[in-house]
Amino acid sequence: MERLKRGVLFFGYQIVKPDFLYSYKIAIPEKALFDFIYLESLRKGFNPETYLSEARFHFDKNFKWRKLKQWQKLVPKNKKKFHLALKNLFKVSI
Repeated sequence: MERLKRGVLFFGYQIVKPDFLYSYKIAIPEKALFDFIYLESLRKGFNPETYLSEARFHFDKNFKWRKLKQWQKLVPKNKKKFHLALKNLFKVSI
């Protein structure tokens, strides 16, 4: 069983500095969606065939689908629900 190495998916964020003392990281839209689908696919009862009908997504015209396809390669093949969920998303969104 293939596993992800720690930190492999920690990317795709912007650093926001509201003032000179503090900063935080916030995911770019593509990474937020990627993480959402990845984490949902790990949940017991997740159905990659029907999750789209339950979700209310709105994608900006500048959404970069290519990034999702690139990042998908980082996830082990044995995460079948994740890969099927992205495949279904690409079918209806691109």
